[in-house]
Amino acid sequence: RNGKSVFVPIHWKLYTLEKMLVQVKHEFNASNKGMYKPEALLAEGGIK
Repeated sequence: RNGKSVFVPIHWKLYTLEKMLVQVKHEFNASNKGMYKPEALLAEGGIK
């Protein structure tokens, strides 16, 4: 690695978040222009 230090893990753990209690904060940090880009549209239809 050209004499550079490298992080080499020797142990790992995997935790589930299935039963974790959380508080949800409904907030977006994006502009409307960024949120409503044509390529972000998943579906669209009329209302009868």
